[in-house]
Amino acid sequence: MPKLFSKAERELKTTHSLDTVIGPDSVFQGMLFLRNSVYVEGSFKGRIESKSSVVVGRKGLVEADIIADHVVVNGEVMGSISALKQLDIGSTGKVHGDIEAGILTMEKGALLHGFCRMITEPDRGPGESKALDDLLTPADDANLLE
Repeated sequence: MPKLFSKAERELKTTHSLDTVIGPDSVFQGMLFLRNSVYVEGSFKGRIESKSSVVVGRKGLVEADIIADHVVVNGEVMGSISALKQLDIGSTGKVHGDIEAGILTMEKGALLHGFCRMITEPDRGPGESKALDDLLTPADDANLLE
């Protein structure tokens, strides 16, 4: 029986819950702002910002810029990634774009086609250009429902 989650994804599941799932037959286009985590096994095009984690599964295809505390890539990402704490690229992961991360891990077989910049806590970079707390206020949540 094939494993559904890679080692990095299993470790992430023990420390974070996966709150939002974009399934293998799903296609999403737009901007996604989250306080919690998202798991992408389908297709996503646009922009993802999370105060927690973003996981791109083996069959996931993301054409987007990603800003999150922790990013795990086992599928394919075409866009920049700003992982404020950690970026894990698994053996099946492919990243076509520039990355910045506090910690970077790459398994044998991982592909990175872009520039890499290591960041420190005081030097958080573009990930702080939009404070997610400011973007997701209760008033905005109410306006989205109208």
